[in-house]
Amino acid sequence: MNAKKIPKAFKLAFLPTRSMDLTGVELAVAAYIFSKDLPNSEILADVGHCVADRTALLMLAPNERVMDDVISVVAMMLSKTSSSHQWFMPTMIMQDALQGTRLTQANLDAVVCNHMRCKVDKVTEIFQPMWTDGHWYLMIIDVRRKKLIYYDSLKCTWETEGRKLAMTQVAVHLESLTIGSKWLSSSNAERPRFLSYEYEEPVVSQQHQRS
Repeated sequence: MNAKKIPKAFKLAFLPTRSMDLTGVELAVAAYIFSKDLPNSEILADVGHCVADRTALLMLAPNERVMDDVISVVAMMLSKTSSSHQWFMPTMIMQDALQGTRLTQANLDAVVCNHMRCKVDKVTEIFQPMWTDGHWYLMIIDVRRKKLIYYDSLKCTWETEGRKLAMTQVAVHLESLTIGSKWLSSSNAERPRFLSYEYEEPVVSQQHQRS
């Protein structure tokens, strides 16, 4: 089934392509999300303390910049369905580290409860979406291998060092949030030191400029 099955009377901000090979249900969901006739303020994803309305999901269309609301919703969904030893962090932690925003205690408690679901000496990987220079990329803190992994589908030679510096700042911030005996599983547990980790840059597929 393909997008031609969507009635032409529907006014859509984005028409799914044939290559997406969507099922009937998926086409119906896409038509509902990208409808121009429905209110932009309608909440379409609600996973607890993270929500996304139609305005946010419309940013998934081509040539749009994805809003942090969408990424935080995905992080919450992954946190609910993955091992507690993996932390899928919302964007507010990155913003707190790089932009100087100060999380309220309620927001910090929600992040800890929903995303940081094991002691820091038991965590294996931390997935942190990053936003610098008008661009999203991903940092993974691989605790087992002691690596800061830089995933970027639009690498830019003259921006790489700045993005790595941002990764370091966020890693240091995450380390500071997990100081104290309450974050350790036992008195002799070893606390990971993210700042000492080496960078790793896997080869990843690159998107076209302006895509």
